[in-house]
Amino acid sequence: MITKINILILFVIILNGCNSKEEKLPEEKLPANVDFTNTIIFTADTNSNEIPDPQLFAVKVDSPHTLYQLTNTRYPLENPVWLPDGSGVVFLGRRFDNGPIGRFGTDGLVDRRDSPDIYIIDTTGTRRVIRCWENLPKSEREKYIELSGGSIFAIMPTSSGKIIFNLSGYKFIVHDTVQSKISFNVIKKSPELAHIYGSFSLSPDGKEIVFATQLEDDQKKIHYPTPDSISAGAYGASFTEIFVMRIEDGIYKRLTYNNLPDRSPCWSNDGKKIYFSRCTDWSIKTDSKGFQSDIFVMDSDGKNQKNLTNLPGTSEGSPKVSPDNKFIAYVSEKMEYDKYTEIWVMNYDGSNKRKIIGLHAYSCGEISWYPKK
Repeated sequence: MITKINILILFVIILNGCNSKEEKLPEEKLPANVDFTNTIIFTADTNSNEIPDPQLFAVKVDSPHTLYQLTNTRYPLENPVWLPDGSGVVFLGRRFDNGPIGRFGTDGLVDRRDSPDIYIIDTTGTRRVIRCWENLPKSEREKYIELSGGSIFAIMPTSSGKIIFNLSGYKFIVHDTVQSKISFNVIKKSPELAHIYGSFSLSPDGKEIVFATQLEDDQKKIHYPTPDSISAGAYGASFTEIFVMRIEDGIYKRLTYNNLPDRSPCWSNDGKKIYFSRCTDWSIKTDSKGFQSDIFVMDSDGKNQKNLTNLPGTSEGSPKVSPDNKFIAYVSEKMEYDKYTEIWVMNYDGSNKRKIIGLHAYSCGEISWYPKK
């Protein structure tokens, strides 16, 4: 672990509600005096309080691995992604205005009934990309009533000024951020697909999405475990495979067939490879510290699958490819330790693994590599 971390608080984000159309957002900006080249951005919950409130951080891949804390709010932030030109960061932000801060549900987690909004921080300031449904014109509300409920799970900006997001795990929405008018395009999901889980990745040509899901028929075949095995929910979620879907017409292709939980797929920048995490011990007991997952790579057609990490006692996930296509950054957690997470980098073929930073945090969530070389 790094003995000395140079933390620079760059700006503070105040996420406002949207009860008034006249409401103005604060003017925080990405600082011009910080060189973000060869940095990885991520969220981490480093606070000692009991309320989950992960914030945005960036860390230099080059030694001495300087850590920058980008936000310091009481609101949980998640899923940060650099804009394709490196001019800003798009992320999800939740507000607690539907319930008191510190309210805990039956599952022990803080109440998060308020759906996240999408925000961008760039050189011009902070702006909300997705406006609250209630503030849309009546014609827009009627047109996009399907967006009135549900939560945004993951986001991905495109080079054409659009943002694709996963709504409630059942549909992908393409939102045009260039037009002043709100414009949505719903990517129709094939009825055979049961659920679109969490994160996804956009192909380099912008025509396809790779993600993890189940087929309806496979979901019906799941035989839930006995009480002394893992939970039924975890067991069912483990039967996720990697799929590729065309944005234009929603036609999909299945790439993996293993009945193991495949997650967090990511394309290489030349479009020839797909990196992802796979849980290799899903049948462990409930009293274990957790599931072990490894980083895998395969050809873009699903062939030649290879385990790149395979480290006993650790769980690796969220692989992301560097702009020059030479390195893979990923999150690593030692299964015997709680509240400690590391970010590692390895060569594209799995060699030369090295730790970039260790944090006393519950998790680093999804990570994103600065897009410019």
